[in-house]
Amino acid sequence: MTGHRVVISIDPGFGGTGLAMFVGSRLYRFKNIKTTEEKDARYKDVASRCVRKVLQWFDDLKAAAREPDEENIVDVSVVIESPHLFDGPKGIAAAGMGAVFMVARLVGAIAVLMETHLDSYLAAQDCSYRILMAYPEPRVWKGQMSKAATKYRVLKKVKYATDYILHTLYKLNDGMPDHIFDAVGMGMWYIKEHSEIYNY
Repeated sequence: MTGHRVVISIDPGFGGTGLAMFVGSRLYRFKNIKTTEEKDARYKDVASRCVRKVLQWFDDLKAAAREPDEENIVDVSVVIESPHLFDGPKGIAAAGMGAVFMVARLVGAIAVLMETHLDSYLAAQDCSYRILMAYPEPRVWKGQMSKAATKYRVLKKVKYATDYILHTLYKLNDGMPDHIFDAVGMGMWYIKEHSEIYNY
């Protein structure tokens, strides 16, 4: 069966959660997810917003299929950045305020809802599918690169999804939030790490 290999990459945070989808090795869609909820409600709200947006993108992808078997999604990888406790004053301060643990809880909420809803969605489609979950730490996928360096690298290397998206709305520009660039950069890293599959 032919079909799509999809990578969904997520940079979780409460100031904004970067969300990106790649089809094959091409960037398909991206979004900065925000929430107006506070305290415990924000975890589920951010996760739910991510899931709704991804399912909408899958619907758009299906509608754009040029041939019947193009809608058969075979492999879906969900890549969510895992929080890391950094050394130094900022890392210690973040740990003291519990920020790392809050992001870890957000990662869990996103992972559970994303896998559950994707499984239900794909099970209802006429396709064979596999869902893979990955949780790389920042030091694994981007090393010590700053946000500015990540943005520069992504803008330099990203391949736009010209097979599916032609409108300039779906092209990155350097005025977009850092969360989006981290999500896109992580997705690019994941695809490169699995280049034997994605031909990247």
